[in-house]
Amino acid sequence: MSESTVEKSTMLLNVTLPILAGGAIYLMLSSDVIFIRTVYDITGIQTSGIVETSFFLQLIRFYLPDMLWGYSLLFSLIAVSGCKDLKAVFILSVVFMIIMECTQMHPSVPGTFDPWDIVAEIAALTLAVFIINKLKREEKINEN
Repeated sequence: MSESTVEKSTMLLNVTLPILAGGAIYLMLSSDVIFIRTVYDITGIQTSGIVETSFFLQLIRFYLPDMLWGYSLLFSLIAVSGCKDLKAVFILSVVFMIIMECTQMHPSVPGTFDPWDIVAEIAALTLAVFIINKLKREEKINEN
């Protein structure tokens, strides 16, 4: 996908908004996450995350940020690489996410390995592929 296929502004929105939304979810629901503790250390601002036992809020807390960041990863790789082969970028993203998740099994890497994170991230990558294909189709229609 080159600059001419999907507008830069569309790519930028699909990279930044999911990252910001994932960060906001962590700020609201997960004050114990490494990312949020680092933000607290840098800014000096402290908030307490919502501690909730609701199954729905647990799904949001544990999987939605990973899904949003996985979605953003695919758009980021396409934007940075300029690669037109969506299948190759998808496979690269899946491999990268699996490696990143598996590194959490090593004692020196902070985090908790969860195979469901991988499933959630692959679902988000798949959604990103569908959206990119839809954007490409709409662009072709608008060109004609």
